[in-house]
Amino acid sequence: MIRSYYLSRFDEHQQQQMEQIRETEAEYEETQKDLEEARERNREALESIRRETDELAEKEEQQKRNIELLQRDRNNLETQVQIRQNQLNELTEALDDLIAEEQRLDAAAASGGVTRASPISEDDMTAFESQFEALRNGQMPWPVDNGVITERFGERVHPVFRTRTNVPGVDIATQPRSTVRAVSDGYVFEVVPFPDFGEVVLVKHGTYYTAYGNLSSIYARKNQVVDQGDVIGLSGDEDNLRGEVLFFLVREGSEFVDPERWLQESIQ
Repeated sequence: MIRSYYLSRFDEHQQQQMEQIRETEAEYEETQKDLEEARERNREALESIRRETDELAEKEEQQKRNIELLQRDRNNLETQVQIRQNQLNELTEALDDLIAEEQRLDAAAASGGVTRASPISEDDMTAFESQFEALRNGQMPWPVDNGVITERFGERVHPVFRTRTNVPGVDIATQPRSTVRAVSDGYVFEVVPFPDFGEVVLVKHGTYYTAYGNLSSIYARKNQVVDQGDVIGLSGDEDNLRGEVLFFLVREGSEFVDPERWLQESIQ
């Protein structure tokens, strides 16, 4: 009985040990599973970090390229702005010289110092001036049948570089190769080429002057007398440097004036 008792107790002890072993094995398996899941999460996290690092490096490289491109574009734009400013300065100075020479010849002829083979008389010139004077304050017809002003007269401040450009006239966007007409009676005292403006037709109306530039075709000739509405030429097209616009300016004596103050409010 004693042996049977102790054998029974020993068997119970063994059963308890086996149960503890099974529990320990289950805990070990669970721990191994947790460790494997943790390692997998770590691998995924490391892979995500590597991807983010690569993406950040690529974005940084792209930003560097973008900065270089923007700087290059800025430099190109700044160069274009400077070229545009130089061209406008050249145009203004050349027109000043041409008109000054025309006025000098007129004064010399009036004083009897020189004889000019003028196509018009002094009375005609006075009539031209009187007719032009009457076009003040929105009475002047537009030089094209339809269009809109895309660059205005006067000082322009570049929004980026803050450079100042003085524009002596206006750009009128219109249909390519639109008919360009004289806004008043006068005579063509010069047809001269300018960089970026092509051949420019200069018309004299007494002490007033008009200019028509960026033409795709020219029909007027130097010393030709024109009546209001006569065809000067055709406006620019896609082959012109300034595109599908007409450059138009008005000068009163020695000063360029804003054509918008002379032109009718709407094209008729």
